[in-house]
Amino acid sequence: MKTPGIVAEGKASFDARSVEVSKYNGPKGDFRDKYVIVGGYTPSHYVIMDALTLEPLKIVKTSGKELDKGDFLEEARVAAIVASHHDPLWVVNIKETGVVLLVDYTDLNKIEENTVRIPTVKFLHDGGWDKSGKYFIVAANASNKLVVIDVNEKKLKTIIDVGVKPHPGRGANIKNAKYGNMWVTGHVGENRLSFIATDPGPNQFKEVTTIKGSGDGGGNLFVKTHPKSNKLWADRALSNDSLLQRTIDVYDIATLKLIKSLVVPAKYKGRAVHMEYNKNGTEVWVSVWGKMNKPDENAILVYDDKTLELKKEITGDWVVTPTGKFNVFNTMSDIY
Repeated sequence: MKTPGIVAEGKASFDARSVEVSKYNGPKGDFRDKYVIVGGYTPSHYVIMDALTLEPLKIVKTSGKELDKGDFLEEARVAAIVASHHDPLWVVNIKETGVVLLVDYTDLNKIEENTVRIPTVKFLHDGGWDKSGKYFIVAANASNKLVVIDVNEKKLKTIIDVGVKPHPGRGANIKNAKYGNMWVTGHVGENRLSFIATDPGPNQFKEVTTIKGSGDGGGNLFVKTHPKSNKLWADRALSNDSLLQRTIDVYDIATLKLIKSLVVPAKYKGRAVHMEYNKNGTEVWVSVWGKMNKPDENAILVYDDKTLELKKEITGDWVVTPTGKFNVFNTMSDIY
């Protein structure tokens, strides 16, 4: 469609948290864009739908025991979901129980018996793939840890101690001359970006270095980069400092040094949050998350990734409390 439009609608829960499509194409079949999975907070379940019509095909409750052996929790909410390219499965994180589900979607009638359950730690939240696409790294933010799942081998790889309340979004994959491929997370509760080495070797899945952003305190929600960029962007949306709430820190990937702290224009009073690259890696789109009843506080700002200059301001009555926004190509290709 020349102008994007709604072709189907469905309701999976009262309060949805994550959505993903089936991406596998291989010896076990071609499942590309066949199914959609939606993870719910309320009720605590996930729903599998036909990807084209959004007809519900399967509903699975996620209530269960803490780490599969503790108290039973009726409210066990679905946090992040990602799709494997190597197997016909989704990685589904259950927040309160601390269990990662590997949901095999080849036979929806046997989906529960074919699901692999991996107890980890609480409370699982957001995460993403490492550069290889073999390992899923997810923050257990209340435990100040990262959980690494070997999705190909269907087992827990390791658990990494990091800073206070890690919150990566899907994280960021960068390559550094000294440490090789690294996956990056920021923290809500600490002024700290953690760099986790992911290449095989003695440093694999160790925090090999950390850096601080501008000012004091934590408040980071998202980090973002692109394979065609030499920069790493990090917000400070949950900082206690009103100026830092409106600030984006931009780092040089080669040196890990702060290049510039960008403050959104003073006319926008909201928090700067959730950077997203365009397909070519030349622009970064930043949400200014203002109050619902004050449209003039809200905007989506487009920055030039090379010059760091503000290129465009997207505003209007329809721009209400903008936070996450996703480039379709980057999301489909797991580029972050």
